Amino acid sequence: MKINYVIIILVIIVLFAGTVKSFNFFSNNKKTIWIYNPILKNSNKWKGVYSRRSVQDTIGLVKLCINSAQFNLGKDYNIKLFNQDDLDTLIPESMDLLDLCKTRKVKDICIKYSILYKYGGVWLPNSTIILNPLTLNTKEYESGRLLLFGLNHENYQGDPGYDDMIVASEKNTNIIRNLLNILEESVQTFNYDNVFNKYINSYINTRPGDLYFDPLVMQYDMSGESIEKRDMTTTFNNRLVDYDNFVFYYIPTNDFERYPAYTFMLKLSPTDILATNTFVGELFKYSVKKENLLVYSAILNQ
Repeated sequence: MKINYVIIILVIIVLFAGTVKSFNFFSNNKKTIWIYNPILKNSNKWKGVYSRRSVQDTIGLVKLCINSAQFNLGKDYNIKLFNQDDLDTLIPESMDLLDLCKTRKVKDICIKYSILYKYGGVWLPNSTIILNPLTLNTKEYESGRLLLFGLNHENYQGDPGYDDMIVASEKNTNIIRNLLNILEESVQTFNYDNVFNKYINSYINTRPGDLYFDPLVMQYDMSGESIEKRDMTTTFNNRLVDYDNFVFYYIPTNDFERYPAYTFMLKLSPTDILATNTFVGELFKYSVKKENLLVYSAILNQ
């Protein structure tokens, strides 16, 4: 039988090209922004009686956050948006650990540090508004430290220290390897998200020599008062200053799910949100410098 080597070679090239295309965020020298956007089923997001039977669309708040990341970070970083269906490919070695997790939040923490240990980059919650471009401290990043950008909120953590919700790290660092060891040893003992989150955060804050803090999360107004959930849905009053000095603003969508007064925000479309003069609506407009959002319609309409 005559073998057509040309066809075989072409098939190999096509298969390899498909692989490269799927993982093109590793093919250049840019750092990766990791945005975990899991497929969720939540009654607060149902658009109708029968919508619970189908995969739920990404909510408007998150779409706008992803849009702001593309706008402000897409030029300098590879943005990797992924969900639970990608985990087998990205971190197959961590699947046993993820199977042990008893809650969604505990699992999310394990995913975050498994990704950062293997690949490095910046972990960005999917409900984070990117206000301005991000410039990482390259020296500190390459030193093996964790780069942290916000402070713990007293009402949530109860302890002073740095928040690790948004974090950047080079791959294969000692501190994340130690974190993964702790996760592997203790993940089955935690049934409550907040307790587990505080446990991991407390460990991180006991390692100041492995941390670098760059205050890029917008958390306080001009009077020094913390920005709270209630501020996000109120009329914008411009009580903040120095917008250009911040990169991140986190929206606690998980809290919105628990409080009926805020669940309406989870059902608004991107267009509805941008049409408001609420604090969050104005931040979104600022994040894209009020330029034509139609440029990013592919993201907004996903």
